[in-house]
Amino acid sequence: MTYDWLIGRRRVAAAVMGTPDCVPIYAALTEHARYLFGIPAQTYYTTPEVFVETQLLVSEYYGLDLPSVHADVINIEAEALGRRVLYRPRSAPLLEPGPPLYKTPADVHAIREVDPHADGRMPFMLEVYRLVGERTGLPAERWFTAPFSLLCAVQGYERVVRDAAHDPAFLHHLLATLRERVLLPWIRASLKHPLPAWAATGDDPWASFPVITPGMYSQFVLPEVTALQDILRKEGFRIAVMGAWGDARAEDPVALLEERVHLQGALRGLDPDVQRLGPELYAQVANRHGVALGLGIDSRLVHDGPIPAIVARVRDYIGRAARNGRLTLIINNVPGDTPPEHIHAAVAATRTYGLYPIGEHLEERPFVMPDCEPFDDFARRKGHLLAGRPGSFVSHE
Repeated sequence: MTYDWLIGRRRVAAAVMGTPDCVPIYAALTEHARYLFGIPAQTYYTTPEVFVETQLLVSEYYGLDLPSVHADVINIEAEALGRRVLYRPRSAPLLEPGPPLYKTPADVHAIREVDPHADGRMPFMLEVYRLVGERTGLPAERWFTAPFSLLCAVQGYERVVRDAAHDPAFLHHLLATLRERVLLPWIRASLKHPLPAWAATGDDPWASFPVITPGMYSQFVLPEVTALQDILRKEGFRIAVMGAWGDARAEDPVALLEERVHLQGALRGLDPDVQRLGPELYAQVANRHGVALGLGIDSRLVHDGPIPAIVARVRDYIGRAARNGRLTLIINNVPGDTPPEHIHAAVAATRTYGLYPIGEHLEERPFVMPDCEPFDDFARRKGHLLAGRPGSFVSHE
């Protein structure tokens, strides 16, 4: 029987608007799913059917509220422009380091508009979106590389920093060209692809503190995101940009969180920033603006454990940030070899402590670790044949 993802989607929708029955939880499981199935990286990241089926099954295995089908989204546009992708045995794909793709204004002028149906792995992503919609009955999440992170991907971080200081006009020209000839055609094509969607999320890891300065943020990050949002809003689409970290490193964290609300249409905080600033601060800003809040649980904690520490973190964030509703928990970028019982524990803790109304003295409520069916038994019971050795990264890559 097909898993009913509509139940979790309704819970998430209720959390976005106010108070659901329980705090939702989802996870970025891309590499963990590959590990559980033992699939070679290049096969996994180039075969849409394998990519989608494995992540949907693993999301179902853990009882997550949303189907988690993510990819190496920060590589897609740069690869379409000519950057080579390196497929690594034990990690997500990486763009091959190299010289800047564009060194002169003439190089920038020569950038052609991307063809989302032909360039790089853009067709792979479009087929992933179609398959997710077909398998779940829900539009897939649409992703793109945010402008500043795309700039770093094609030019290299060192060159961007140098040009930011010595030739900012060149960077602005390149950013505008990437927006018009790469990002807008790609976002439009992905949003209109079946099942159509109305919102896309930009991943922006390079726009993090202290990787960039406040001046770089105000000059090169914020204006480009705003330009994308303004253009696509007129076409009926919504753009959010997330993925940056370093909130706790900002000179004025509250002001930064306020700005993130405008960029995201919600507020998301990731560990270790949430641990350092406190989940209450994120909840206060989200409540002040009446927007949804997502808090990311430290992937290292989920990987390393122990289980009591994972349960305590989930309980703590729920107790300090969920009482007014609107909270969703996220396990961010689960490492491949994370013990499955650690993820089961995070989900079970959410179901134990996240029931509304949120009780007082959550630490007094006992946590009972559920029995965890081995993943390979679950997969076989569901009729899926494992593509490789379960629970390993294959050794022949």
